[in-house]
Amino acid sequence: MFFSILQIAGNDEGRNRKSQQISTWLQAWCHQQNFGFFDHGSVYMTPGLLATDRVHLSQRGKRTFVEELTELIERALN
Repeated sequence: MFFSILQIAGNDEGRNRKSQQISTWLQAWCHQQNFGFFDHGSVYMTPGLLATDRVHLSQRGKRTFVEELTELIERALN
């Protein structure tokens, strides 16, 4: 199982664009190889999912992450 690269909150458009390009390529490669892929995408940039430092996940963000990861693992095991 592979994960996308997390985006960085703020104005670093170049870095986020490059991270998105790499994640898109990695997702396609994982699909070709029948590997699992968990896409963080920009969903974790949603207000309330990041802590006040805008780097780490808030408690709500952590719960969301765990729920999504649990679903992915369950699908992979079945």
